[in-house]
Amino acid sequence: MPVGVYIRSEEQKATQTARLPHHRVDPLARFWSKVSIQDNGCWLWLGYLNNKGYGKLSVNLQPVYAHRFAFEQFRGPIPPDKEIDHTCRNHACVNPRHMDIVTTKENGDRGRVARWTGYCIRGHPWDADNTYINPNTGHSMCRTCHREKEYQRKYGKEPTV
Repeated sequence: MPVGVYIRSEEQKATQTARLPHHRVDPLARFWSKVSIQDNGCWLWLGYLNNKGYGKLSVNLQPVYAHRFAFEQFRGPIPPDKEIDHTCRNHACVNPRHMDIVTTKENGDRGRVARWTGYCIRGHPWDADNTYINPNTGHSMCRTCHREKEYQRKYGKEPTV
């Protein structure tokens, strides 16, 4: 069988046709389906994260940052000369109460002050017990992220929680 060609059961076909394309579902409903509220007040983004840990969401077929979408939905517009600063220092957080509108310079200054947060870019607690050190390179990484990355590499899909 060629790569990428899979035989689907009748149940899978019925499920596939019953779902609406994601661009036809209300963006706010899709947003909430990808949010997990944490004990520390962060709203952790469970959808796609870029390499810096920021969530992305498609709105009207255009990619937007999930934290900017949340801010604009719940607190109002963001001026074009300003940007969002995560006061919780967690890039995967989309809670608008954890965000301030600041200049680029102020955002950089705040980031340098709070370089170590105790959380990885995907929001997992990062301490001595949750640190993986690559034996080949010596680079450290969040153990939870490393485990998920290895699962993805091995099985080709995200682990189920």
